[in-house]
Amino acid sequence: MATLSPTRVWLNHEQDGQVYTLTHLHPVFLTFSAPALPAQLGRPARPAKTFRVRSEYSHHCFTQDPSKLEFYDAEHLYSWIERPNDPRVFSLQRYEDSKLLPNLVASLDQRNVYPSRHSNHFAVKRASPEGHYSIWFRVERATNFHRMVVESAYRRSDMDEQIAHTQPTTLIDVLVNTR
Repeated sequence: MATLSPTRVWLNHEQDGQVYTLTHLHPVFLTFSAPALPAQLGRPARPAKTFRVRSEYSHHCFTQDPSKLEFYDAEHLYSWIERPNDPRVFSLQRYEDSKLLPNLVASLDQRNVYPSRHSNHFAVKRASPEGHYSIWFRVERATNFHRMVVESAYRRSDMDEQIAHTQPTTLIDVLVNTR
């Protein structure tokens, strides 16, 4: 049955008699710590700092664009009320892969992240010899915390080239520099 979710607290999805639970993609707060850094030439010292980050996930993490499918069943649509012009089709592959996201996001401070041309960042995890599970996210400053929105996550075979042409950074640097 097609699903229309009113918020990013994603509703479960029923498809072909199976119920797919999406509670693993509900928003949660995470904590990341930045160690103190001594002053260096051209850079002031940075005191240790703890960041409170609310991680949220877009429905793109478990759905795909219907225009990229040869055929789809309208009963498999999963939409979000805030994006009425963004119909999506529930994807079993993306759903299964999305079960990795909470742990990957919670440990993003332990891997490289890369800026993109679209004011967001990406991180990757090798999914197979031919490709990566790519996580696309943006970070925004809120009043008492940062908001990290995972905009999409899916398998791609072209990420080695993107990584080779992008300067890596860290999640901590992204958090420190988000205004």
